[in-house]
Amino acid sequence: MGEEKKKRVLLMDDDEFIRDVVSDQISFLGYEIELAEDGREAIELYKKRKEEGKSFDLIIMDLTIKGGMGGEEAIAEIRKLDKDLPVVVSTGYSDDDIVRNYKSYGFSGVLTKPFKMDELKKLIEELTERD
Repeated sequence: MGEEKKKRVLLMDDDEFIRDVVSDQISFLGYEIELAEDGREAIELYKKRKEEGKSFDLIIMDLTIKGGMGGEEAIAEIRKLDKDLPVVVSTGYSDDDIVRNYKSYGFSGVLTKPFKMDELKKLIEELTERD
């Protein structure tokens, strides 16, 4: 029996503490994780991994990035490259229009910070069960 391929997650957040904590959670849940600090880095990493045949199964993007490209801009670029890839918006602003209407912005789901590990697990499982 062959070993099952681990699902790959890309996490984009400008807060190093959040990247550390959430990447530890995602690794603990059994997924491979890569990190980006802003949307531009996430897009470049997405393109690079796709060329290498190591595409991501899910991207989690912070909505607002201080001094850099946030999730709203980055999702538009990702959707030009892959219209079906599950992309989750992550934010502490639960009253933002993007949170209420995430699908109309191109996102597949929402994680409102702070979120619990079981919320993260459930969302990742729901969005990566497309195989």
